[in-house]
Amino acid sequence: MNKLDRAIFHLMLSRSVCTDLASLDMHSLFCLTNELGGLLSSLEEDSSRVARLRGYWLNLETIYAVNDDANVDGFSRNEKEIIEESVVEIRKLISHVLEQYLQESDKAVTSIATVLDDKWLMCPDCIDAWESVSKTAMVICPKCDNALHNPRYG
Repeated sequence: MNKLDRAIFHLMLSRSVCTDLASLDMHSLFCLTNELGGLLSSLEEDSSRVARLRGYWLNLETIYAVNDDANVDGFSRNEKEIIEESVVEIRKLISHVLEQYLQESDKAVTSIATVLDDKWLMCPDCIDAWESVSKTAMVICPKCDNALHNPRYG
């Protein structure tokens, strides 16, 4: 998973459309389906999680395509339930993918965070330090968003 993939995942998790169906409009649904479609096309992984993500994306794409009216109020109760279920499940899957990434060492990454003391790590790329007691294989620098090997892993 590269930096762009992580950024897209974080962006999708932070979108308000993903938390409140009442604020959903056609533009938000369009943006969500486009971002998710782009993300799915860039993922190299072919797992059951990606297949489930693709299924939820197809649900949203279909509802968007069928409802060319700009008014979400015209959606049926069933369509609204499908949207809500799909968005909730997409959020869970994306959170899981991000958490899972940190659990396994990424051979494409060469940089290792520097241990400053028992609670602090430093990024060798931007020289920012942050509090972390994580024991996962990878850590993400909160300033430059680079993935780094965790020296506390193992």
